Amino acid sequence: MPVEKIDCQVDLAASPAAVWDLVGHFVDDWHPSVAWCRPDNQDGRILRRFALHDDDTEYLEQLTYYSASDFTFRYRCLQGISGIDTYDGHCWLTEIDAGQTRVHWQARVSAPSPRLQVVVAASQSLLQQGLDHLVGLNFPDTVASNLIDVEIRPARVEQLRRTPKLSYRYLAGPSGMDDWLCLFLHGIGGKADNWSSQVSLAARYMPAAAMDLRGYGESELGTEPTRVDDYCNDIRALCRHLGTRYLVLVGLSYGSWISTYYALHHGNHLAGLVVSGGCTGMSEATPGERDAFLQVRQQPLDEGRIPADFAPIVVEKISGPEATSEQRQQLLSSMAAISAATYGDALACFCQPPDVFDFSRLACPVLLMTGEHDRLAPPEELRQVSHRMVHSMNGAVDVRFEVIKGAGHVVNVEQPARFNTALGEFLTRLSIRCATETVQHVTA
Repeated sequence: MPVEKIDCQVDLAASPAAVWDLVGHFVDDWHPSVAWCRPDNQDGRILRRFALHDDDTEYLEQLTYYSASDFTFRYRCLQGISGIDTYDGHCWLTEIDAGQTRVHWQARVSAPSPRLQVVVAASQSLLQQGLDHLVGLNFPDTVASNLIDVEIRPARVEQLRRTPKLSYRYLAGPSGMDDWLCLFLHGIGGKADNWSSQVSLAARYMPAAAMDLRGYGESELGTEPTRVDDYCNDIRALCRHLGTRYLVLVGLSYGSWISTYYALHHGNHLAGLVVSGGCTGMSEATPGERDAFLQVRQQPLDEGRIPADFAPIVVEKISGPEATSEQRQQLLSSMAAISAATYGDALACFCQPPDVFDFSRLACPVLLMTGEHDRLAPPEELRQVSHRMVHSMNGAVDVRFEVIKGAGHVVNVEQPARFNTALGEFLTRLSIRCATETVQHVTA
């Protein structure tokens, strides 16, 4: 099938943030040719319906990728342009100088000839018309951040009386959302309490819980070495206990790896996936890389030291430059509280992944976040993972990627307002999903 690319751009005397505040809204009618535009969420996808002036055609487009921090989004036309195979659009901004922004708008069209030339010509004109319209607008010098402020509510400490015993923090959600759950999983150096701000936020939308992983907090380690499938069974047990039908998983670091594994192997039970500070872990490493990783981190234990002994070194590595003394102390306390047995168990599990991740198996919207100063999961690494997810899923659901300014590895602790803002937008979208969506009961 013949393919042609449309490439339009314009330079504006405004900051990327100011321009993005207008063009970054996927569902909007700022374009002068658009008569109306409205959202249309289906099956967990973000869609927009719109019509053009003097045109009876109703167009339908799907968001496939979005990043406010990178000033970019991608979309696909599903309805309205006849005689084509595919139509994929991409809009993004680059800063060409201080207070100067270049707006790029591209489209890739696949269609038989001569229909291809007709569509390309019409689309070229439409895209350029929108960019020309931007030239005549006055953009503000500054843009409001609109960060979400969260009042932390005390969560109930509850336990699953099973073997091993599992402890979690729980807050009920609003009326009518009892069959939903937003579940938070911490990293190797963390605990459920690290999610206090996020649990309070999530409870505005749905019931929310933070689990102490095996061996952490008041959860028992178990008598056998832990495998990632054991964590998945723990998640499913908690969901059955709470009567959860729609599950949203939020993981940090080690918890992000567990969450992603769960999404790939139990994706039909998942309504949304949020991962921060990595997600692939050792699943894509070579055996040699896994062994080297394990040896370095196992060595202190072999020398008779416990996590409390090397906690200061770990906290120094994972903290960003803007972390406060209180935040560093919180990270230090949670790391120092881990037993050597728990730490060693998690390392062994992390370095023995059952398989290589196949992102084509993802079946729910995904939000990836990482800190601007994260040395364990640098922004470029997570950015590439987000692109791979989009490519693997071929636009079946959308992927969002955000870099959290000022944060190191433990983003939710160091920059809770920025983390919560991105999370809140994600949960808002999920909580209004159409009742006809096909999400299987988590106990199935």
